[in-house]
Amino acid sequence: MAHVLVLRDQAVVPEEAARRLLGVLLEAVRTPAEDFA
Repeated sequence: MAHVLVLRDQAVVPEEAARRLLGVLLEAVRTPAEDFA
């Protein structure tokens, strides 16, 4: 997640794209490991 924040802060990744990606990453973090099998 830190990489996304840095890329957003440096304007490498657009704000909206970074926001959506962070949302997906946060959702993945909350997903139990068994669900990835």
